[in-house]
Parts: sequence; C-alpha cells; structure tokens
Amino acid sequence: MLVGRAESLAPSSPEAAAVRAQLDEARRHLAEQQARAKALETALAAARDGLAAGSLDAASARVDEALAIDADNAQARDIQSEIAAARQRAADQARARETVQKAREQFASSQHAEAIALLERFQPAALVADPLSELRIERREIERLWKEKEAARQAEERRKAEDARLAEEARKAEEARLAEEARKAEEARLAEEARKAEEARLAEEARKAEEARRAEEARKTEAARKAEEARKEEARRAEAARKKEIRQADEARKAADARNAAERAEAEAAARRQRQAEAKRAADEKRAADERRAADENVRLPKNAPPRKSVPPTRNAPPPRSAPPRRSAPPNRLMPPSA
Repeated sequence: MLVGRAESLAPSSPEAAAVRAQLDEARRHLAEQQARAKALETALAAARDGLAAGSLDAASARVDEALAIDADNAQARDIQSEIAAARQRAADQARARETVQKAREQFASSQHAEAIALLERFQPAALVADPLSELRIERREIERLWKEKEAARQAEERRKAEDARLAEEARKAEEARLAEEARKAEEARLAEEARKAEEARLAEEARKAEEARRAEEARKTEAARKAEEARKEEARRAEAARKKEIRQADEARKAADARNAAERAEAEAAARRQRQAEAKRAADEKRAADERRAADENVRLPKNAPPRKSVPPTRNAPPPRSAPPRRSAPPNRLMPPSA
C-alpha cells in the first residue's frame, strides 16, 4: 500500500518523502526480523551439531546465543536439557572409570571383598556391571584354586603318611604309586585346562581392546568430518551475510542520493521563486518612486511651463541579487546512511 501511495505522489512533495521514509523503516524492520530468525536457526543448528559431535561446551554456547535471541524458544530449551543430560552421563562414566580403577587396584593387592563391595555400592550400577562380574568370577577362581591347593596339600600329607605306613607293604606301596601317578595326571590335565582358559580370556580381552580402539578411531574420523563440514557451512553463511550487507549498503546509498537530489531540486525551485518575487517587488517600488518624484516636480513647475514627462521604469533593469540558497552537503558515499 505504501509503495502504491509513493508512486501516486509527486517525487518532490513532502508527503512523498514521508512515505519513502516509512517504506525504508518497514524494510529495515523486516530485514532485522529476518536476520534474527536466521541467527536463531544458525545457532540451533550449530548447537545440534555440537551435541551430536560430543562438543558440549560449544553446543552450550550456541544454545546461549539462541536463548539470547529468543528466551522462550522451545527447541533451545530442549537442546539445553539434552546437553545437561549428556554432561551428567559423561560425569557418571568418568566416576565409574575411577571407581573401577580403584577396585582393580584393591583386588590386585588381595583386598578382594573390599574391591567387590566398592563396585556394589556404585550408582548407577549398570556402568560397573561388567567389571563387577569379572571381579566376582576372578574371586571365585582364586578361591577354587586355593581350595584345590589346600586339598592337594592335605592329600600330599596323607599320601606321605600312607607311604610311611605302607613302606613295609609292597602291594600297598605299588597301589599308592599308581594312585599318585593318576593324581598327577589329573592335575596336569586341570592345569592345561586352566592355561587354555587363561589364554582364551586374554585373547578375548585383546579382541575387545582392538574393537574399542577401532571404534574410537572411527568416532574421531567422523567428528573431524563433521567439524570440517560445519566450518565450510559457516564460511558460506558468512560470505552470504557479507554480500547481503554490501547490497543493503548500496541500496541505502542510492536511496539517500535520490532523497538528496529531490531536496536540492526543491531548494533550487524555492530559490528561483524567491528571486522572482524580490525582482518584482523591487520593480514595483522603483516605479512607484518614479511616479512620486514626477508628481512632485509637476507641482513645483510654473503654471506656464510644460509638464515634465515621467521617466518610465527600466524594464531591463536586473533584479536585486539575493543570496543563493545553501546547498546541502552531498552524502558520504563511503558510509551507509543512518537508519
């Protein structure tokens, strides 16, 4: 509506200038709203990317920027809650790692019950469930081995006593020998099985460690790729914003030039009208003065003297010069006009 009204008015009229000012203000307000919406969307997208990449501090900073633009934005509040939850999870995981490390150290120093109790008290329990299960299995294995050793010791004592008692009896001695060989064979078999089980456990731990290392490398590679994509996107947006600012500054300069040209044309027209009015007024005053002077001279002449002719006013006399109107200074073309 303002555009149609401005086109229907004379370019040099004050009302047209007022309508143009309203148009400029409306365009500026719309540009500000669009810039705020663009900045809000950019901040939210950067916050989501940072949260997905695990950069919680960067994501929190972008959420703060979004809330500074729109304090009641629901998406920013949701992302802020997700960041807080991620930080809590990270804190719980770090605390779990420290607790597991301490429990393993206690277990290694033969404080088996204390190490297991430490993990049993930890919350959330799911973060230490696997280490706790491993320590319990190791404790049972240690207890089993100790019982076997104790049983073997007692059996050895019994065997020695039996050998001493059966030293005189060859049959019983031979039977004792065969029993000892059978026992040793069983122990060797059990030892071989224990060795194979230990090798299998170590191989499983090595496999898990290798899988964890590869997963960490893949995560770092993906994070680097996303960071590079975010950097390129930020550069593209910065370039678009710079071009937009240049275009807006050029449009504002052209509008200011047009406004100044209209003001100069109006000032020059007013100056011409003033000079014409002053010239007419001076000519009228001169003609009136000449007529008064001629009338005075006719009164003073003798009765038989011919009357003096009045001198007509000089039509080609130049009008008095008036001071030229001050011209407004041209706008600074290097700076955009103020809003």
